[in-house]
Amino acid sequence: MKTKAAGAKRFIISLALVLLVAYAAVMTGATVYFINRIGASKQKILSLELLRHDMEKQIEDVSQEITLIDKQRQELQETFDKLESDSQKKSAELSTQVEDYKGKVQELQGKLTNAERQLATLREDNRKLKTAAQSKSGDKATKLDSQLTEKEAELARLNQTVSALEEEVKLKESTIHYNLAVNFFDRQDFDNSVIEYEKALETNPEHCPSHYNLGILYEEYKSNYPKAIYHYRKYLILCPDVEDADQVKQWISDLESKTSSTTAN
Repeated sequence: MKTKAAGAKRFIISLALVLLVAYAAVMTGATVYFINRIGASKQKILSLELLRHDMEKQIEDVSQEITLIDKQRQELQETFDKLESDSQKKSAELSTQVEDYKGKVQELQGKLTNAERQLATLREDNRKLKTAAQSKSGDKATKLDSQLTEKEAELARLNQTVSALEEEVKLKESTIHYNLAVNFFDRQDFDNSVIEYEKALETNPEHCPSHYNLGILYEEYKSNYPKAIYHYRKYLILCPDVEDADQVKQWISDLESKTSSTTAN
């Protein structure tokens, strides 16, 4: 009986130890599992924290970029408003200037018409004096010759006045068209700008700035290379001592190459 009891006791103790070891193993495994889970969670939390921090940094960068863009937009708007205001002011000034020039041109044309009338009258008087001088003799002829000389001198002065008035009228008209062309160009109305530059050259064919600007317009905005070359050449012929002569010559050479290439194709 004692032997059976001792055997049962050992069995129970062994079973208890086995169960204890199994429990310890289970608990150890569970602990390791939970520790790993906790570690993974911590790692995940750390990754999420880093991701959140990175996103916050990106948001901050984007916000700063938006602020910068908004500031640039405001600056551009202010610049545009100023340019628009300046353009309107310039247009108003130019309109006043054009009206003033037109008035002066009309005044000069009136003077020119009056001078032409005086010239015609003097020519008729001159003709009559010559006729009278041929039919008179002695003191009367000398007096008529003296009057004829005076009339011829007055006639010469009037011829000079008429010529000067004609040149002044042409200059005023050319200036009006040139200023209008510049204003149209500033407004990017290139077609009307070309028209006004051409009108300026009709009254003043030797106006270098008009030839220069027409060259640029025909090259850059109209793609009419032959006309651009023509006006660049006229610019150099009329104003050979300009500082940018070498540069304009290079432009002509480049355009001639483009024209030759286009013709060849």
